[in-house]
Amino acid sequence: TQTQTQTQTQTMDVRVLDVCAAPGQKTMQLLECVASCGGGSVVHANDAHPGRVKTLTDAIDRHHRDAKETSRLCVTRAFGQDLHMPLYVPRDVDAKGDLKRARREIEQLDSELAKTNALVELGGYTHVLADVPCSGDGTIRKDPECLTRWSPSIGNALHATQLAVAQRCAQLLKPGGAMVYSTCTFNPIEDEAVVAALVSDESLALDIEDAFPKECDKIISRPGLHTWRVGDHIEASGVLVGGGGASTARDEDDDDDDDDVTLKWFASFDDASAHQGGRAGDYAPTMWPPSPSKAAALKLDKCRRFLPHDMDTGGFFICKLRKRDDDATRRAFANCVERELNARLGGDSGSARDASATNKKRRKMALSAEDARDDALDRLVPVHRVSKDLATVLRARFGPSAHYTVDITRRHVYVGASTPASALLDYQCGNTVRLARAGCLLLSPQSAAKSSSSLDENVWDVRTVDETMRLHVGGVNALMEACADVLRADESGAKPPSRPPAAFVPMLPTELDAVLDMGGDFIAIGDLSEPTQNVVKRAGTHPGPVVLCLRKKSGEVVFVAPGVFHARNGVALAPGVSDEDAMRLARSLRAAAGKKKQRTHHK
Repeated sequence: TQTQTQTQTQTMDVRVLDVCAAPGQKTMQLLECVASCGGGSVVHANDAHPGRVKTLTDAIDRHHRDAKETSRLCVTRAFGQDLHMPLYVPRDVDAKGDLKRARREIEQLDSELAKTNALVELGGYTHVLADVPCSGDGTIRKDPECLTRWSPSIGNALHATQLAVAQRCAQLLKPGGAMVYSTCTFNPIEDEAVVAALVSDESLALDIEDAFPKECDKIISRPGLHTWRVGDHIEASGVLVGGGGASTARDEDDDDDDDDVTLKWFASFDDASAHQGGRAGDYAPTMWPPSPSKAAALKLDKCRRFLPHDMDTGGFFICKLRKRDDDATRRAFANCVERELNARLGGDSGSARDASATNKKRRKMALSAEDARDDALDRLVPVHRVSKDLATVLRARFGPSAHYTVDITRRHVYVGASTPASALLDYQCGNTVRLARAGCLLLSPQSAAKSSSSLDENVWDVRTVDETMRLHVGGVNALMEACADVLRADESGAKPPSRPPAAFVPMLPTELDAVLDMGGDFIAIGDLSEPTQNVVKRAGTHPGPVVLCLRKKSGEVVFVAPGVFHARNGVALAPGVSDEDAMRLARSLRAAAGKKKQRTHHK
């Protein structure tokens, strides 16, 4: 599927949702795919719990992913069923103004077909990966203890959540888009039952596809099931062990005699409800298999089951779904996008987000136990909402093409090539969706004391950036991707503009090597070459962050490093750059300077 995605989307923008992304391996593979796609491509990685979001971001940082990948990454903390329809519009100083302009332009189109096509283009994802939480019995090889914890009631209790997450993902999927539903369990109630419910819902317009192309014939898998039974453990007294939402864990003092617990099968939803005194409990009608004729029509055999002993792997279930691209599906999707657009502009209260409002209190209570861990994550908003002056400063100093987001509490500034925060958030989304990362960290306070102090939006100006902030390695590398239009030659070979953004300071390779070798100590301006001195003097009179760079004779920037400029002291590597990062920068510099032995110069 990864190879197929790369082949089909190398020249187009793709918008990928990884709805249950932690611990991060899937997200990193998706980033590799998206890095070769169109410049507006983005990966939106989400998880429901703050600790897992932290695990995800830590894994991406630990693997030192290339800026071409991480500049296209958004990370959020939200329940999958609460995610909002993303609206991708060209960035401007005021994102709400962008939405108004987008709606006005769509309303001015002269045909309903044109309006439908414009709305379909505006919202949604082209690809979705829903690797949902599950009972995990497919991991018994690496985690034998999972068998001691296993109970059929776990899968019964998870079914409703899995279906709700998958249904929301299907609603956010563009017509013609692909969605993969997967688990690491063998339980058909968490696997085929969820898929059958998705495909049976005509409003979702989903069809099952073959998960693997023909060239992957060496992959051993089993077809999906057409029929299964629903049951639960029952004690000798006739009481369900885990039914009705009760805890499935048994006390340590419980008798371990297997005769105390038996497995009871329920022929239907009504049968299960009757056993619980008419209460549904953890049961839902979608848990039972469809009729044999309907199961065949749904093509559940195209689902794939991977058993551990077939290929010496873990156990997995995978189903690839495709959203239909007919006129009816496109109109229905366009209506959903239009409702979201109107809701964000205050013109309609009937947004799709209202579907999850009834569960808002329950989910808020579920998160309350992890509030402290949630507070450890950044809470990002588009930069213009903090200060339009700051937005102007950042775009003038570091590049007009990049997308900037800010955590006002920590004073963190992130930069991305294709991660407009406004696509995922607005003022009404903040209670259910937390944007924890958007691209790479570009700027942060030089000291923790400055970070902890409260901020007034009036202090977010050029003086704030110059006197209190420091640049980060990942952020300056992301700038090269985000501002490629002004820093690099395009595919036709056209030269970039003669001068990069104001904060970029071109230097000779020997000077850059010396800066890296000094480990944060300043190099006096008088010790630099005359062309570099002239460039540095134009950088300004306030001490502040600069991007030290190497430029080809053509004007293309081929290397960047975070630096700091001081009118008296000179130029140095930015504070906080680790020895490991400095060595990595040195290797990149040697590769860039030696490539084709091209000469560099200053302009």
